[in-house]
Parts: sequence; structure tokens; C-alpha cells
Amino acid sequence: MPPSRCTQCRILPHSELHSDDIAAITSAYPSSIHILMPSCPSSIPSSPIWRSSVYEEDYALSIWFQKHIIVTVRSLKVIVIPGVDGPGFIAHDLTIQNTAGSAKQQALALRSHSARSVVYRVSLEAHQDTLYAQDHYQFYHACMISGTVDFIFEDATAVFQSCLLVARVPHPGQQNVVTAQGRYQANSTSGFVFQLCNITGEPLLREKVVETYLGRPWKPYSRVVFIECFIDSVVDRRGYLPWNGSMGLDTLFYGEYNNSGPGSDVKGRVNWPGFHAITAAEAANFTVASFLEGQSWLPGTGVEFTPGL
Repeated sequence: MPPSRCTQCRILPHSELHSDDIAAITSAYPSSIHILMPSCPSSIPSSPIWRSSVYEEDYALSIWFQKHIIVTVRSLKVIVIPGVDGPGFIAHDLTIQNTAGSAKQQALALRSHSARSVVYRVSLEAHQDTLYAQDHYQFYHACMISGTVDFIFEDATAVFQSCLLVARVPHPGQQNVVTAQGRYQANSTSGFVFQLCNITGEPLLREKVVETYLGRPWKPYSRVVFIECFIDSVVDRRGYLPWNGSMGLDTLFYGEYNNSGPGSDVKGRVNWPGFHAITAAEAANFTVASFLEGQSWLPGTGVEFTPGL
């Protein structure tokens, strides 16, 4: 295993990775090479800020080291393995793309276990399981997230504001599902909230006979809320899919408030006890200010946000 690493580091662009770095790294770790790029700028006070762009993988990779950004060198390519655990992570103005393709099944672009993290103006591109929003308060603003099956999943307390969610053409036989939220206890504060987002599909998807849904309950108390979003016609009128029979259908919470677009009519939604067309007062509980306690920590990040409805 490589030596311990500082957590206050950035990922360097390819142009800043020098040949002597590669030679030294390859010599030290010839089979599975994990290194920290040689920069820890004093201007970054706490957690990592990524400046890299695209990573590629032949197969789905899951190499995570707690509280560290890991960089792998394979065939002289820099490949970011994006698993974040340290608190206060900020990523902005970059693209993280997993090129494994739909046939490789689960192949995420980002896993975040970072408390009070911000992802701002970032494009997350993959197919199945694009964003693994694992735990803690997480805020996504002005991002583009694309995928196919369960492409935003797990159990963070996350708000996605002014984001573009793009369903892609899945592997043959698959259905598109935007969310698979994993709240597993009734008293948990977790859930996914989408506010002022645009839920649509890539142009090629419109030429295919593919069903696209807003979510399915990965765990019994799954919670997802859509507020003031534009929902395109690619979304099936039923809105949601079961995960496994009737599991969670009476204990989940799926809410929609004041959405627009051809896919937003709640009259055709599933007839589950856990689905709700919520009121403005109920929707206010899922805003940045209420759900994330965002006014206590987001101003310090410098990222714009809307605190309420």
C-alpha cells in the first residue's frame, strides 16, 4: 500500500504530470499504482478540490482509500478513481466521465461520503449507478448528471438544485430509473430532493422504446422529492417502479410539488400509499434551508443556492 497522504490536495491535469513522476511511480508500484499528485496548495484550507476531467476504465473499478483522492497510472494515462470520504469536499467546473458503457453494468462516476460537500457546475457522465451519494449532507448545484439504471443512488441527505438529469439509452432489456434512494430506517433524515431541475432524455432515447422512471425504492423507507422541476415526456406517466414486489410501497415517501412539463402530471402516478402530491407547506420541509440546514454552512463555500421555495 502506498504511504499516507495529505488530504488537502488537488488532482493535477495531464500536462502537469511529468515523465520523472511516472518513472518513479511505476518503479515503486509496478502492478497497481496509486499515488498522490505532487501538489498541496496553501490556498486550499481543507478538503480536496478536483481540477481533473475524464477517467476511463476497461471494467468497473472500486478502489477507495478513506479520506484520500487516489490516482492510478495505467499505460501512462491518468485515471481518477473518484471516491471521497473527507468532510467539506468541493468539486467545481469539471467533467467526471466513466466510459465503461452500459454493457458493463454498475460503473459509477463519483462516490461521495463527504459531509457538507458541494458539487458545483460538474458533469457526471456514466450509465448504471452514475452517482453513489453515500451519506451525510450533500449539495449539487447546476450539475449535469446522466445515466440509465439507478443513476443517482444510496442514502445521502442531498439536495440537487438547478441540475440537468439526462436519461440515456440503456443496455437492451433494461429500464431507466433516475433514483434508487436507500433510506432504511423510519427515523433517518436522509433522502434526495430535486428542486428547479430539468429531467429529460438524450435525443437518441426518444427514438427507442425505453421506459424511464423517476425512482424505485432500494430500501423500505426510500425518500425522494421533486419540487418545481421540469419533467419531460421521456418519464413514464406512472413515475415510479417497485424494487421487489410490494417492499416499501407503504413506507417510502415519494413527493412531488409544483412541477411542470409533459411528464409532470401526478394524476397518472402510481397508486401507492407512499406517493404524495405535497403542498407548499410540506415542500418547505425539503428546501436547502430546512433539509440541509444549508444557511449554516453553504455561504462559506461561495456557491450560489436558493434557500427556500
